[in-house]
Amino acid sequence: MTTEEADEPLPRRLGRWVDNGLLTAEQAGQIEAYEATRGGAAEVAARDATATGAADTPAPPDPPGSRPPSLVVEALGYLGGVLVLVAGLLLGAQLWEEIPDAGRAVLLAGVAVLLLVGGGTVPVRLGDAGRRLRSVLWTLAVVAAGGTLGVLGSEVLDLDGDLVALLVFGGTAALAALLWWGERTSLLQTVLLGTLVGTVVALVVLAEPRQPTVLFVAVYVLGLAWATAGHLERVAPGRTARVLGAVTMLLAVQPVLDATWGLLLGLATVAALVAYAIRAGALALLVAGAVGMLTVVPRAVEVWFPGRLSVPAVLLVLGALLVAAAVGTARRRAGRGGGIA
Repeated sequence: MTTEEADEPLPRRLGRWVDNGLLTAEQAGQIEAYEATRGGAAEVAARDATATGAADTPAPPDPPGSRPPSLVVEALGYLGGVLVLVAGLLLGAQLWEEIPDAGRAVLLAGVAVLLLVGGGTVPVRLGDAGRRLRSVLWTLAVVAAGGTLGVLGSEVLDLDGDLVALLVFGGTAALAALLWWGERTSLLQTVLLGTLVGTVVALVVLAEPRQPTVLFVAVYVLGLAWATAGHLERVAPGRTARVLGAVTMLLAVQPVLDATWGLLLGLATVAALVAYAIRAGALALLVAGAVGMLTVVPRAVEVWFPGRLSVPAVLLVLGALLVAAAVGTARRRAGRGGGIA
């Protein structure tokens, strides 16, 4: 910054930043008000430090109450959202028999709309706290929407159970996708994947009700696609998508471990996850692969290497290898200055 820019009045600087799209008008007004309460002390201290070389002099502390109470707002928002949902459930429980079928759906829909509007009106200036609060409120809205669709399908439209499940999961998946597109947080991504898994299960049950293997394979493919999208950064946050996809694959493979092909698929899955996690330095993914090993490897040892000491011996060796891999991954991540992926 040049001397002329440093001496430029703050309102003029803020106006230039607003014109260039760096700030909104609301943010500029908040900054100007904040600096006015501080009396420009921080700016004066920075100039003095630059002029005297005392750059290490700490800035004066903010006056009490100058920082936005984002944590308080966030906590109150969580509490309010839960209370709204609980109030709707209690009201419905007490008056359920007296309310007509359509009225029940309208009641739950009202709760969902209230939570959606509440999340949408969370101020952007709250930053990360606002994003978390918005995600929680919208997650509760998805739950309320699922209840609405359940009542609509089972009591108003009188659909079969399989069709009701498809209506609930398909509808909530569509809503969750829209909300995640607007606020791409890990929580909303988890809700989206969960509703998609439910939708896939409902579709497979309708199409192939007597083929459970098809069901597990379909869920596995969805998990693989999700993890791949996370690797390619097509789904944000990418690290969350990789972990969620891995967990989905591991859960899908559990029911088919009694079959040889299922056991081979499980071993290949955990081996690929651990190898990828070590190569990428992804500790969270390494943990998921390790948990998968605890369920898949003992089963494989029992089938192919029967013996009283076979399982403990193999688990001991695998445990030692995983500890070494975890330590090496953590050191490599710390050396690169990265966080846990």
